[in-house]
Amino acid sequence: MEIKLPTEPVDQYEVAWWIFLITAKQVYIRHQQLVYHMNTPWKDFSDEPHGADLVDDWMVYEDEKKRATGRGPGWKWPEGTNDRRYATKEEVVSEAKKELRKDITFYRSEITECQAALLKLDRP
Repeated sequence: MEIKLPTEPVDQYEVAWWIFLITAKQVYIRHQQLVYHMNTPWKDFSDEPHGADLVDDWMVYEDEKKRATGRGPGWKWPEGTNDRRYATKEEVVSEAKKELRKDITFYRSEITECQAALLKLDRP
């Protein structure tokens, strides 16, 4: 999914997309929403007593949570953060399935090689 931002920064501008992460045991499907801050004092952003002002920063929110899970620098940051972004949940699930199928094929091959090595060790 290509992100096209306005030429000039826009305070409180929002972009959103879906991503997936695959670990050895889990697939994570995440909806990310980013909100741009030109110059927001920390006290206007959070109830937490200490924090850095948001100057030319994107705050990242995941899965409709109200608390930011990340922060990115500069107006153009979303245009280059990840080439595996998807506009809909259906798209991200489809791509995650493709990736898992590739992983299964790869790991089956690895298992076959390990089994062959084990057989060699069992031979006198």
